[in-house]
Amino acid sequence: MLKPEYIVGFADGEGTFNFVRYPDGRIRPQFLVFNTNREILEKIKETLNLNCPIFEVVRLFDMIKRRKKCYRLQARSREYIDKVVDFLIKIFQ
Repeated sequence: MLKPEYIVGFADGEGTFNFVRYPDGRIRPQFLVFNTNREILEKIKETLNLNCPIFEVVRLFDMIKRRKKCYRLQARSREYIDKVVDFLIKIFQ
């Protein structure tokens, strides 16, 4: 388990909240965190009690420069977004 302050700082530097607009007009929020260390994303996922996927992100620039693999923790469901927001609210109260 990671300290809450660590997750907040990590998400501030390596994460984002945004919205996805689908062709049928639906709009969904998502929380993404990127890093080259999959283990840290797994620990964040465990600490926040999320069951969302972690994907390997392949970028053309990264392939050309032979950089490390990059991973993305992706929380899109309403349940997971609520967990992340509730976690952050508790930290800042």
